[in-house]
Amino acid sequence: MPTHGTLDDIDLLTLSQILCVARRPTALELRRNASQGWLYFENGRVVHATLDALAGEPALFALLRWRSGEFRVIAHIYPPCQTLELSWPELASLLLRLPPAP
Repeated sequence: MPTHGTLDDIDLLTLSQILCVARRPTALELRRNASQGWLYFENGRVVHATLDALAGEPALFALLRWRSGEFRVIAHIYPPCQTLELSWPELASLLLRLPPAP
């Protein structure tokens, strides 16, 4: 799997599925314009999300709406804290319930 790319090439939900299945501690850095977000994965779950000043569910919901931007996968990184505990099926279900992006 590439360790960097764009969300035009692979969407965030697919990236999340791959990182959950890998079950390794991993950080996914996301950048779009001046915004920077992070998703942290551990033991097959999304355990932390940040986007600028947001953390947890608000950050995750905002990031899941991104359709463009750049990403970088960083292996063997543990989250600085835990604000979430979502398996990939739970994450996919959340995405289906999100209102459309403005």
